[in-house]
Amino acid sequence: MDESLYEIVEWIGKHGQEFMYFSYIVIIPSMFQNLIYLIAIPLAIMEVKAKFIPDKLTQTHWLRSSDITMPVSIFMPAYNESLIIIQTVKKALTIDYPEYELIVINDGSSDDSLEKLISEFELRPVFAKPEYLVPCEKIIQIYKSRIYKNLVVIDKENGNSKADSLNAAINIAKYSIFCTVDADSVMEQSALMKTIQPFIENDEVIASGGTIRLLNGCIVEEGKVVSENTPDKLIAIFQMLEYMRAFIVGRMSFSRGGFLTIISGAFAILRRDIVIEVGGFNKNSIGEDYDLILSMHRYMMENNRPYQVTFLSEPVCWTQVPEKITDLSKQRVRWQQGALEGFFNNTDMLFRPKYGRIGCLALPISLVIDLIVPITELIGYILLPVLFYLEIIPSVTLFLYIAVFMVFGTFLSIIALILEELTSDKIADSKSIIKLVLIAIIENFGFRQLNGYWRLKGWYYFLRSKNEWNKLERSNVN
Repeated sequence: MDESLYEIVEWIGKHGQEFMYFSYIVIIPSMFQNLIYLIAIPLAIMEVKAKFIPDKLTQTHWLRSSDITMPVSIFMPAYNESLIIIQTVKKALTIDYPEYELIVINDGSSDDSLEKLISEFELRPVFAKPEYLVPCEKIIQIYKSRIYKNLVVIDKENGNSKADSLNAAINIAKYSIFCTVDADSVMEQSALMKTIQPFIENDEVIASGGTIRLLNGCIVEEGKVVSENTPDKLIAIFQMLEYMRAFIVGRMSFSRGGFLTIISGAFAILRRDIVIEVGGFNKNSIGEDYDLILSMHRYMMENNRPYQVTFLSEPVCWTQVPEKITDLSKQRVRWQQGALEGFFNNTDMLFRPKYGRIGCLALPISLVIDLIVPITELIGYILLPVLFYLEIIPSVTLFLYIAVFMVFGTFLSIIALILEELTSDKIADSKSIIKLVLIAIIENFGFRQLNGYWRLKGWYYFLRSKNEWNKLERSNVN
């Protein structure tokens, strides 16, 4: 054993009593996190039963010709998306909705994205001076297509953030409701129609979102996912399970409890007037979607205005996930940094009854899951085996820690898988289900620890205030 390492182990042995107490402190946040998930499961089940009513969902066809159907502006930010931009825009132009405009925002791309758009869609400049209702970098030119009357393209100076691009679109959008979609995403044909229903049924709804599923491994033809397949690469399957847990268990339960604080920017529908009133997307925040929803909660409660933020399990937007460790690392570090920024931008709401369930439930849960657990979990992985080896803690403590993380994590994945099957039109074959259950077990040995490291790295980037729009490698989807 290396001498310095031996000295560390010896020092831990001399302070065994203190480290034993510390080990219990390390375990407590993880147990609290699992208690939250345990409560979330029945809430998610109730929400799925309440929202996923096949008869109701199939009745959206009447909205196509109804006078009450709201026109929607669709925002698609793009930065150096030359590889996929043309086919992505074409897919978006085929969605099943009676009236919408598609606004593509070229955020100062250094590749030929804009040139491709101009050529393919016969874009022509519009001589209109934009009104800067929310802050964004200078809009250089607005284009409209001669082929598609509802296609608008913004060319703007690089704002180094997705938020800046979305704000530019808000400034020129002509409709009162807008939908944000990532350039690497594919909406199901009826997704927009179904997700807009809460706005039609209840004028208190200010934000609505739907489930995100993985595009990796699927076959897409003419803007439609014609074959749903499990990804081939293990790293993508790990993420598939994560998305199930996050959307089907996490967001469904938070929606049921009335304290949903995030709707993924990959597929979100928002009221433009409220977003303008809160100052638009925060261009200084990496987690602009989380930060915005919290700002909307704050604004509505401070002004005593009744409102709702909803989430539906069935409407689907398909998105590519990273298939390389380097790209996934960038994404997860970014997510963690964004979660920390959103939380610390709103700490004055924490534990304050004035802010209702957001201040007294949502933010305290974020405090544990996003701030404390990423640190204590990694400490536990390293410290507890050492303390067990030195006979400072009993075996039951180590086994409890393993059960808290690994056994319950697998159980949560299985519950999410079951609920996913209940909300999906396609019933997976038994072979695929068994495969996913086995991978739910395997992810606890390596991937989970790696994800914990990335979250800790997100802490480091947050403390350094390193904020940049990391570009992930795209693959062409056919």
